Amino acid sequence: TTGTPPGNFGGTPEHTSGTSTLAGAASAILAGFYCTDNIAFSFASEGTTPTVRSYQSLSDAADEAGLSRIYSGIHFQFSNQAGREAGEGIGAEVVHTRLTRFTPCFSIFCICPQL
Repeated sequence: TTGTPPGNFGGTPEHTSGTSTLAGAASAILAGFYCTDNIAFSFASEGTTPTVRSYQSLSDAADEAGLSRIYSGIHFQFSNQAGREAGEGIGAEVVHTRLTRFTPCFSIFCICPQL
C-alpha cells in the first residue's frame, strides 16, 4: 500500500512564493506613493468569526503574508525571501517608471517629491 501524508501539502516542487512577491511589490509601491513605509493599519477578515490583524507598517504586513506560506507548509523561508526580494524590485521599478509624478502636489494623492 502507499501512504498518504496527513493534511494537504500540495504536489508541486518548491519555487519562489507568489504571495511574498505580491506582498513585497504592493508594500514597495504603496511606500513609494505615500513616501513612507510607516503606515499603521488594521485589516478584518470576513466570515462568521472575523479576525482583526493590525500592523505598524506596510512591510510588517508583507512579512506576515510571507510567513503565512511557511506556517501553512507551502514554502520554505528561502522561497519566501526570494519572492519578497523579487516583489520589492518589481515595486521599485513600478514606482520609478510607471507612477506619474506631480509637482507641486495639490492633493493627498501624490508621489514623493524625492522620486
